[in-house]
Amino acid sequence: MDNKFELMRQPEDIDVDSFRFEIAKNGERLTSTELYMCICVALYDQSSKIGAMIHDMIRDESLEEKFQKFLTETDGKISDIVVTGGAHAKDYEERLDQAIEENLEHVRQVVQKFQGTARVHEHQSSNDTRTVLTLDTKNGIFEILIGPDERNGKNPNFVKRKLIIKGGEEKWQFQK
Repeated sequence: MDNKFELMRQPEDIDVDSFRFEIAKNGERLTSTELYMCICVALYDQSSKIGAMIHDMIRDESLEEKFQKFLTETDGKISDIVVTGGAHAKDYEERLDQAIEENLEHVRQVVQKFQGTARVHEHQSSNDTRTVLTLDTKNGIFEILIGPDERNGKNPNFVKRKLIIKGGEEKWQFQK
């Protein structure tokens, strides 16, 4: 097994930067690469092979509308919901940490409202980490890549851990 992890960009990747909401289908991949304190929610429907990603830094009052838009595309179905991000940083004020927690709680409430029979996976990033989330609509695989916050110059090849989520199962891999 290869224990070196890299974010391999694909031509069909749709970048989901801060404050963006994207829907993907036809084998496209959604990728959010700048998750530090931000929260990212990914939605997937197995039967239609449609996915969506919502990347927000602050409490998003339109989050329910984005869920509704996704449900319109999938005839009201969600198979999987993944929530990740929300890292705290040592060099930020306590007010920001509180805002991150409030945002995460808001996301949890909206997820609970729309969950239905969907499987929910949540991974809150740990302090001073960078997280990347990808969703491949072709096969319903979510990958969460986790490594040090490279903005502080620690490691440009940042990925140290990978969580793969498919069909409700989670599998961790660690770089040696």
